[in-house]
Amino acid sequence: MKQRPDTSPPIQVTLICHRECRSCMDLLVELEPLRKLTYVAFKVVDVSRENPPHYAQAFIVPATYIGERLWRYGRFPQQALHIRLQQEINHAKLD
Repeated sequence: MKQRPDTSPPIQVTLICHRECRSCMDLLVELEPLRKLTYVAFKVVDVSRENPPHYAQAFIVPATYIGERLWRYGRFPQQALHIRLQQEINHAKLD
């Protein structure tokens, strides 16, 4: 994977999930290696807690956002996110 410029902020990836959702938990396990990348800031929002954030209520889970935009519902292979993050890196170099 190409490197993201050092001056760029990390790419925000938000996963909205529910702890009792098998697909959510499987996706979290599959994405674990990508969560360690320095140019990616992962955030997991668990809607099963008592007071989920207002933006995470009534969601289809899992839902994955890149930045502030919904990227995908449901499970997906790690490689799909890897490719999408590469597109973000390439776009950042053009800016």
